[in-house]
Amino acid sequence: ATCLAVLPLTGVGFWLLSVSERELLGRLEREQAAVATSVADATGAVLLTAVNALATSAGLFDWAALSPAEVEGGLKLLYAQSKIVAGVGYVDPKTPDAPVPVVGGLEEHPPFDVATGAERLRADAPLEFLSKHGDRGQVGVAAALLGTGDRPVLPVAIQVGRGERSPFIVAELGLDPVEEALLRRAQAGARLELVDGEGRVVASSAAGRGLVALEPELRDAIGKGVGTAGALRIASAPVTGLAGFHVVVSVPESVALAPVRALRQTVLVGTGA
Repeated sequence: ATCLAVLPLTGVGFWLLSVSERELLGRLEREQAAVATSVADATGAVLLTAVNALATSAGLFDWAALSPAEVEGGLKLLYAQSKIVAGVGYVDPKTPDAPVPVVGGLEEHPPFDVATGAERLRADAPLEFLSKHGDRGQVGVAAALLGTGDRPVLPVAIQVGRGERSPFIVAELGLDPVEEALLRRAQAGARLELVDGEGRVVASSAAGRGLVALEPELRDAIGKGVGTAGALRIASAPVTGLAGFHVVVSVPESVALAPVRALRQTVLVGTGA
């Protein structure tokens, strides 16, 4: 009589376990997707706020008509627009041999070596290409590169003239605030990363990941929402306003499914299975 009573209860327990596991797994996937989306939105807001502030201020001047002292004053104004601006310079393709006026390296901003950073600013963005295909006020975000101190930076070019070979304001944006936000939002065992259009890690909650290539299985899963890649469960979301950039959340399945295993163990113990 005892066995006849226990067996049906065990069957019900396994059925409830199956239903509960699916519901719990769905909730975990929704939470992972929500983290990716919220971090992507916050990252876009931080970077685009700085870019828009630079572009708006750069548009206030007729840079080609300014004296060297006035150019320096204008660059100081741009530099002060955001604490994530590492350095900013004025680049005129018509005078490729002239020194690049640059402002940077002050406290409360990302590190920037003025001596080496000036020529890096000249090479940061494909300025001739941009000037052929755009007009005054056009903004281009180039591929991330290693700036002063081997810290990843995001180059931004703002066209401030018309026609081919027009002058540009070029700035480097430090990514430390983005990385700090990723660290705050990363749950135990999870890794949050900002990935550019070339599949490189631009900022990460894990140390030592700056500008390394994202693992192929993770890169292939970008843009597919929530899914699996090898032994990882991942979610990704595009960064608003930065074409090709995504935030990727990756969690080992052993960590992500721990609540499911705990639920299974509880049901099995309760049914005596």
